Amino acid sequence: APASPKLQAALAEAKKVTAEKGIDSAEARVAWDAVEEIAASDNSGALGAGLTADECLVDAAQEACQALEELNRVMEEKYGALY
Repeated sequence: APASPKLQAALAEAKKVTAEKGIDSAEARVAWDAVEEIAASDNSGALGAGLTADECLVDAAQEACQALEELNRVMEEKYGALY
């Protein structure tokens, strides 16, 4: 399932802040925390779609994984494969 608009916006903001302030900045940590929170709690895909609770959890888990994969990619760019 595609990421919700809210998650997409949070990812874009986290990437922007990371590029501007650096991955070690407090601003970047807050931005990536927000991405994780949104990915963990977002159930917008279930609204009106008739998904079961299990399907909703799968969609939320996939979005959370995408966010964590992006965070991992940024960390690897900054610190190398073994950050």
